[in-house]
Amino acid sequence: MPLSILPEYDSSQAKKKYDQAVVIGGGFAGLSTARILADYCTRVVVLERDSPPESPRPRRGVPQDPHGHTLFPAGATVLNELLPGYGDDLLEGGAVENDSGSDWNYYYDSENVRADTPSRISSYNATRPLLEQTLRRQVATVPAVDIRTSHQFLEYLTSESDSVVTGVLARNKTAEEEEITADLVVDATGRTSKTVNWLERHGYSAPPKQEMEVDVAYSTGYIERPPDDVRGIIVEGEGGSVGFTPVEGERWQFWLTGRGENHPPTDPTEMERVAEEFGVPVVDEVLEKSDWVDDDVAHYRFPSSRRYRYEELDRFPEGLLVIGDAVASFNPIFGQGMTVAILEGLVLHHVLAESEPETLAGQFFEMVQPVIDLPWFMVTAVDSHYQKRSEKAPPGAESYIEYQEYVRQTAAEDGRVAETLLRTGQLHQPLSSLLQPSIVSRVFDDSEGTAVETGPPDWTPPALEDAWGVLEDNLTDPESIGEWPGVPETVQERETEPSLQSL
Repeated sequence: MPLSILPEYDSSQAKKKYDQAVVIGGGFAGLSTARILADYCTRVVVLERDSPPESPRPRRGVPQDPHGHTLFPAGATVLNELLPGYGDDLLEGGAVENDSGSDWNYYYDSENVRADTPSRISSYNATRPLLEQTLRRQVATVPAVDIRTSHQFLEYLTSESDSVVTGVLARNKTAEEEEITADLVVDATGRTSKTVNWLERHGYSAPPKQEMEVDVAYSTGYIERPPDDVRGIIVEGEGGSVGFTPVEGERWQFWLTGRGENHPPTDPTEMERVAEEFGVPVVDEVLEKSDWVDDDVAHYRFPSSRRYRYEELDRFPEGLLVIGDAVASFNPIFGQGMTVAILEGLVLHHVLAESEPETLAGQFFEMVQPVIDLPWFMVTAVDSHYQKRSEKAPPGAESYIEYQEYVRQTAAEDGRVAETLLRTGQLHQPLSSLLQPSIVSRVFDDSEGTAVETGPPDWTPPALEDAWGVLEDNLTDPESIGEWPGVPETVQERETEPSLQSL
């Protein structure tokens, strides 16, 4: 479920329903959750095991910190509603604002695959340390929030029957153990979450787990950037990608990714050599004109996307929630993690307003499922294709991959299609927006984007589970496109079909 479908943040719903809440984890998910909880709790204690540096530098407990992170416009929109001025503070800290629709250049197999979009899609570009530090400073100004650094979570405190979580046991900065009581505890500790094991040790079932092995690795360094050059560049190939992200300090994050045997090198010279092998002139141009800031290259390996289906549990302790990467963590190549965590927080905002403590967890996990479904489908569909693991592909993945290739071929020249493709990938519009009659007609019409707008003004995209049934039934025979719901008979099959390569 993308931002355009979720109900907006509504400050009028704020009502103090809980005395104290504890959020375990002071990263992006934990901090944004703390801001949400502050509307409903008299006091919100955030426990962060690290002691974050004063300046925006990578944290010891976050190995992926030096690498590229993306805050999609959907996530930035919500943060600016929760914390007015967040974007302004980012820019004051040196973040780069550009237009995702025209300032970012996208290539696949050396070919430009994204036309400029008709609408501006503003985005903030910064290192994760700056994105997170700016958020931490803003959340710290919220009167109800108490951020405690150098506090390590040890165990949940519970009622005698373990049916209610009543707080946490933590080790504070003086190495003393401390019990902190709470009406609500939120696990935002990411992939290192202990909640699944805790449930099994205390008589609960573990949530079903879905996992997709990806074996992706990153190498990231920093090169100099002219202050007036705000371009971003992404080049994808069959086994990896290269990119340049404009960030603070008049720098580009220069990064390489690779899968399996194509893991990227960690030497600056070798990184340049691999980047040039993609055969895109703009990559060669940037590397030729830019010096390295230093010789440091960070390397990070991500083994698998992973999702726990908490919504399928029949029993779950009252007073406990799990959010962010602790529920679902995605292949970071797609850049969706931060925005998904923020959208989950938006769901929590509405669930807190409507639910009682004994039903809170069940309602939250049920309501957050569709928020996770969209990115999970997109990520695992593509990764199952790359990994040639069709048995792990979600239903409809084959049709999605095939249709995406048609869409991408069109998006190289049609800004309207490019914008819809971009907004779905950035979790602003539902994926089924790509099945709007006006988009389908452009994709399968050879009139180079001059197709007549079709469909009634109040046309609503089908639900995700319904959309791919349409694809399964029709895509294998493009001539039957005229039979698709809402698509006029005037739509013709392309004279030359694009090759159905992988994404």
